[in-house]
Amino acid sequence: MPDHPGNNQEEANEVRSNPSFPVRIRTQGIQLNEDLKRTIEFEAQGLERFNSRIVDCEVAVTGPARNRRNGLSFDVVVKVALPGPDVVVHRSTVGALPIAINQSFATARRRVKRQAHMRRRRKPMSRTSGVGRRGRARSRGNRLVRA
Repeated sequence: MPDHPGNNQEEANEVRSNPSFPVRIRTQGIQLNEDLKRTIEFEAQGLERFNSRIVDCEVAVTGPARNRRNGLSFDVVVKVALPGPDVVVHRSTVGALPIAINQSFATARRRVKRQAHMRRRRKPMSRTSGVGRRGRARSRGNRLVRA
């Protein structure tokens, strides 16, 4: 099979790893390996598919915190800056860090998608908004007349 630009896996990773917004990764008490950093960047770029107006994405990973009963727990905070209210997701997971990252970004995807949907649904208010398509019923004498 000839080498096409789409077949080269390294080129595909380079293209996917350049989102149009900055992705900042902060860590506390843990050192992330390159695979986890790439996973975070890939997931952050995937958010752009649901809302193209993302301004910034910040991911904070804290851990491991020690709990007597449950063992190690990791905190992952994903903050997505959008025009309007920001999307902030905070997940605390006991066990594996990749699971916490995947759960956090799954929730962030749903929230970013919902916010984009609500922005598209928003329409200018008309003077008869909320009363249906035909307008407000007004009384004229003994009968109702549609305005």
